[in-house]
Amino acid sequence: MSYTVDVVAAVVPRDADVYAYRDELLDAKAGRRDASGAVFEHPSPEFVELHRRLTVKFPCICDDPDGPWSDGPLINNFGKEIATLGMSYSRVEEVLPFLVQVALAMGFSVIDGQDDKIYRPGRQPEKIRAAGETSERRPWWQFWK
Repeated sequence: MSYTVDVVAAVVPRDADVYAYRDELLDAKAGRRDASGAVFEHPSPEFVELHRRLTVKFPCICDDPDGPWSDGPLINNFGKEIATLGMSYSRVEEVLPFLVQVALAMGFSVIDGQDDKIYRPGRQPEKIRAAGETSERRPWWQFWK
């Protein structure tokens, strides 16, 4: 088991169902297969650069068996529109803030489904709301409605 986050090449729309949006991107990526039938697509140049920046500080487990990533080669987790990155639970507190900082600085969004947070460039982290859930706060006397 590992702690996974999804890095999205675009800013996730504010009005989008975040998980549905992510799942559409993952489904599109899964539909792309190489000649052997394996799911793979060459990462975009922007994702290649993100991979480089991440692995300068935290090497792929292919290069350093003590690296924080849960699988490798790490570059295989990057596609054209989305990357799913897994890290060892014992290293999340160390790696995740760096990953989010670098990804946001490059204009990517980060969906953390395990903590139900989304990080968009230039914004504070937000709790991901379930479909149909609103952010409106009700007065205490209307909680039962």
